[in-house]
Amino acid sequence: MPNALRNRVLSEIHADHQGIVRSKSIARTYVWWPGVDRDIENLVKKCMNCALQQNNPKLTRMHPWELPRYPWQRVHVDFAGPFLGYSYLILVDAYSKWPEVIPMQTTSSVATIRSLMQIFATHGLPERIVTDNGPQFTSQEFKEFLNVNGIQHTLSATYHPSTNGEAERFVQTFKHNMKCRQANSGYVMVRSYNTPEKWVQGEIVRKIGNLHYDVNVGGKIVKRHVDQLQSFGTNNTEVQVSNTSNLNNSDVQTAHQDVQNHATAQNTPIVLPNRMSRGKPPERLDL
Repeated sequence: MPNALRNRVLSEIHADHQGIVRSKSIARTYVWWPGVDRDIENLVKKCMNCALQQNNPKLTRMHPWELPRYPWQRVHVDFAGPFLGYSYLILVDAYSKWPEVIPMQTTSSVATIRSLMQIFATHGLPERIVTDNGPQFTSQEFKEFLNVNGIQHTLSATYHPSTNGEAERFVQTFKHNMKCRQANSGYVMVRSYNTPEKWVQGEIVRKIGNLHYDVNVGGKIVKRHVDQLQSFGTNNTEVQVSNTSNLNNSDVQTAHQDVQNHATAQNTPIVLPNRMSRGKPPERLDL
């Protein structure tokens, strides 16, 4: 291919904004010149339209926070909720993992500063505080509060919660425990696929076949396999039952026993044969 026509040919090859591999495949079908692959790579990498639509880059290796030398050297702060009518201010000390949780009616800057003052009055002022980019943490009032008390402020990258992972992880633990406290005993737990909660409470209506059940979940009858049911806080004869003529006590006991037996079977450890008698195992590979 003459030098004068190469740029025109490259433009035609990349007219539909194909990727590098696809563009090379098209070029090899029709044209060739020394360094054509390199020219295609440079063209695609410099295409602005392709750059605007490309996927996120590969995740880089995580760099952990430096371990503090003493308590209250660095604290991580975040909000959980709204949940059960409150938002919760979460503060975790990076050294001791000591958490502080304060329920709040509002998450404004003034309310956040007031709650942090209560914590700092008990434990003292930290050297550094790590937060996300919430409006209460980026407001002028919050900046002045930190400056007056000599506290350094580190903001995580926008839409990158793992930077403040210490607080984010405790928020997850806190929400899980609060939802467990809210649950009532006497119900079968049903796997849910259309709600934020993974498991919801349900009432067994009737048994269908050997391993299927109709379950009342929030007034709606759904069909579930025994794999999708869990016994929760009940004895075998204490399952919550709907008032229906299609179900009797023996069906309830059978349903609950099926769930118990299936859970036991899944939790039974698999015993592997003893391989020590077959000779010395191979040396460990140091990768």
